[in-house]
Amino acid sequence: MILFEYNNVFAYFTEAFQEKLGEPSMMTKDEYDAALASIVKTDFYDVMKPKMSGIEVLRWALTYGDKKVYLLLRNEKKSPSWVNQRKLLFIDALCAANNLPRFDFSACKTDVDFLAHSARGVLVCGNANSQDLWDGAGYWRSVWHNDSSSGTIQAIKNATQTYAVQNGLIPEGEIV
Repeated sequence: MILFEYNNVFAYFTEAFQEKLGEPSMMTKDEYDAALASIVKTDFYDVMKPKMSGIEVLRWALTYGDKKVYLLLRNEKKSPSWVNQRKLLFIDALCAANNLPRFDFSACKTDVDFLAHSARGVLVCGNANSQDLWDGAGYWRSVWHNDSSSGTIQAIKNATQTYAVQNGLIPEGEIV
């Protein structure tokens, strides 16, 4: 199974945030949370630029391994239900426009909820905090997604290979 995080995989979240609110790395946690709260119930998620390389990786993932994909939504501090609804509408429209099926998701309220999925498969993410949490769980690795679908796909293959060898599913040198 290949799991996908929404932000910076299917949409240019960080770029949209920076354009509207400033550089998140220069904000304290409280300032960042306040900035996020200011975009709730605005058109922020509706006008975000889609990241087509994420769709290319998703399309490939539907043909790889067990052909299962899953979306993880990490709850925002302010109005998580509303934000998750906007994210789901965005990804549903993007999938429909690209002839891809709607796929299952989980809304993760806490880091513990998020990490409960870490034994299920590789995570494709674009958030450093998510990557650190996932990789620290000791199961499957995460894969950082930038604008290169081919780079992300190769990284997924490498992570799958590493997991299979480390867990004795295949002998070293055999290709998954």
